[in-house]
Amino acid sequence: MHKTLLLTLLLVACGKSTSEDKKQPAADKSGGPERISNHALATTPLQNVAGTAGDIAFTIDLPMAELKAPEVKGVYSNWEPKKAWFDTPSFTVQYNELGYSADYTGDTEPIGDDAKDRKIVRAEKLPDGGFINLDQRNDEMFFKLEICRPLAKGALCCSVIQRNDKPLEAFGEIVGLAEKVCRSMKPT
Repeated sequence: MHKTLLLTLLLVACGKSTSEDKKQPAADKSGGPERISNHALATTPLQNVAGTAGDIAFTIDLPMAELKAPEVKGVYSNWEPKKAWFDTPSFTVQYNELGYSADYTGDTEPIGDDAKDRKIVRAEKLPDGGFINLDQRNDEMFFKLEICRPLAKGALCCSVIQRNDKPLEAFGEIVGLAEKVCRSMKPT
C-alpha cells in the first residue's frame, strides 16, 4: 500500500506543471539567467557596423540588437550576446600584422585537447586571396569558423567560436550566421 501511494504521488509530482513553467523558455529551466538561443541569434537582422582592430578600420554585419557593445583591445574587437553564457558564440575581428602565405587556408589539422574529436571541414581560398576555415567537433559540440582577408601589410581575420558540453542547438543555422557575418567583414 505504501509503495503504491508513494508511486502515485511521484507520478503526480512529475506530471505537474504550472503556468510559470510554461512561460520560461526551455533553455532557461536550469534556473540561471535568460539566454539567447542559436535560432534567435541566427534570425536576428544584421546591421552594418564600423570597428577597429589595431589601426585597421573595418565594417562588418552583426546581429547588433542581440549583442553587447564590443570589447576593443589592441589588435582585436570582440562581440558577445547580451544574454551570454559560457556556451554562446563570440564574434571577433583581429588584425594579424604578419599575414599569411598566398596558399594558406588556415589550420589543416585541429589542435588542442579535443583535437581527436574534431575535423577541418572547410579550408578554401577566397577570390580576394583570403581564406575560409571551419573546424568543428564531430558531435557538433564546438565550431570555429575563420575568414581572413589579405591587406597591403598583414591580414584582417574574423572568427566565430562556440563550444558546449552537448551538441549545439541549431548547429547549421549558427554556422551559417558565422559565415555570413565573417564574409561581410571588409577593411575600410
